[in-house]
Amino acid sequence: MGPFKFRRVMKQAMAWGYCRSGIVDRKLAALSRGAYPVLMYHRVIPEAEAATGTQPGMYVTPETFEAHVAYLTRHFSIVSLREALSYSRTGEGPDGGRPFCVLTFDDGWIDFYENVYPFLKRSGVPATVFLPTAFIGEHRFFWTDRLVALFYGRQGGLEDKRPCPDARVQALERLKGPVDEQIEAAVALLKKEPSDEIHGVLSLLSERWGVGFNPLKRAFINWQEVDEMRASGLVAFGSHTHCHHILTLLSDKKVAEELATSKERLCSMGAADPGFMPFCYPNGNWNAAVVQRVEACGFAAAVTTERGWNSGASDVYRLNRVPVHQDMTCSDRMFGCRLVGLM
Repeated sequence: MGPFKFRRVMKQAMAWGYCRSGIVDRKLAALSRGAYPVLMYHRVIPEAEAATGTQPGMYVTPETFEAHVAYLTRHFSIVSLREALSYSRTGEGPDGGRPFCVLTFDDGWIDFYENVYPFLKRSGVPATVFLPTAFIGEHRFFWTDRLVALFYGRQGGLEDKRPCPDARVQALERLKGPVDEQIEAAVALLKKEPSDEIHGVLSLLSERWGVGFNPLKRAFINWQEVDEMRASGLVAFGSHTHCHHILTLLSDKKVAEELATSKERLCSMGAADPGFMPFCYPNGNWNAAVVQRVEACGFAAAVTTERGWNSGASDVYRLNRVPVHQDMTCSDRMFGCRLVGLM
């Protein structure tokens, strides 16, 4: 048994024990009194597609997502983010005070339109999608997609063995272990760098490893698809900045430009409601100055990647979320544990 499969088996065993003991049900009942979870998804794609082309920890399968919705509807009313904030302020809730939760999706991947939106229409479930506006309707990709392609393409390939003077390239080439662990370590190393530097490092790796990046399929939804989904009344859109830069690495002026450009683009395309436009911090990175900029720009609320539930006392510009991915939530027991903070 490989290390990845062993870890999943151990997580499943832990989840079985937690559920059998009743602790998951007790925590779920306690948390649901006065608080609500906002779930954070990224991609929803088949396992075979994820196996060689997606950053680990960034996806669930369509079957897993549908199982999540079934689980949630047994315990909650799934509402929009706007409704959740209204309920939390008033202390009320849908269906006579029933607990509620929110589904959010980061980045606006094309697989949301292909694999999630049809299911939402069939089930009548609302969701919020946060868009990096420079990527919508364009044949552009995140640097992490290029990095994933490099590491999977490197396996068994020929590469330049001569030392590279760039210390970051040296560090990446020294990574060992399963490829999914190498990718996670590489992402953690590079995300601290400015965008131009990251692309320079990836170009060096591409040359040294002899691995190109020429995807045939676009990564993100286009504006026509945005318009169709918004018209359904089920999908709301918010900002994920313009270029998806980590805001804490930018100057105050550049942060303001990222926010204003994104908001203007969403409004001009009719993609978001100017009266309630939420925001999502790229990579979950924020500080007090960034939060002040988000509020000053007129966004109604902002979500982080900080784990936890929210209540009426929560700062609406620092909302917690529950991150969801296949490795941690591929069964009802594991999903329940993740939801209440046990995994």
